[in-house]
Amino acid sequence: MARPDVSAVISLLRSYNALVVHFSGTPKGAGYNKYPFPDDLNNVLNMGALNGLACSVVMPGDNFYGNTRNAIGSIGVVLGFQEPGSIVNACRGDCGSGADENDNRDANPVENISIDELEDTIANRKIESHNEWVVKNQEIIGIFAAVPLEISIFDYPDFPDDMPESLKEKTWLNKSIGWSELRETFPKSRIFSFSQNGLVELNNNMEFVPISHADVY
Repeated sequence: MARPDVSAVISLLRSYNALVVHFSGTPKGAGYNKYPFPDDLNNVLNMGALNGLACSVVMPGDNFYGNTRNAIGSIGVVLGFQEPGSIVNACRGDCGSGADENDNRDANPVENISIDELEDTIANRKIESHNEWVVKNQEIIGIFAAVPLEISIFDYPDFPDDMPESLKEKTWLNKSIGWSELRETFPKSRIFSFSQNGLVELNNNMEFVPISHADVY
């Protein structure tokens, strides 16, 4: 299985000021009900998802809102790579990956991926849509967030008092949170975002500080 060296992948990402992020989906995709926010991202932060994660490669200027967004969410975990084989598959659009009952991600893994093919998924990403990299045995770098800071949570509608519990189905509700709540939710993690000109990091004084790509990867 041929893959570019990790250093070559980082150089590619740096040329676009891009980050590889596993997002907390809004709305949640099938198979994610056991991990509502923030449990889903904490599971990743605690190295509980080494069998594979669906990610998007995002960069300054991307859209994180509405039907033309460039990722399936707006809050996620920035991932690195332990080895070349950490990249299982990469697509301009959705690879159609899915997780089995053991959280192994079936991503139709390809035998070989070149650095040019990886760049193609970024430079020629589907218009008004997201690309997908499937990553396993990943390194954890921090949290990424962008406006509208939207999450999906369980919503429990009002049911009649005499309705059996077995018939009471919870649903997903999307809502936005603030930067302070995000910091409180992930107090031990670095928090990154995009400015108009590049990368920024939220410091402990709740101020956004410009950083270089090398400060992340």
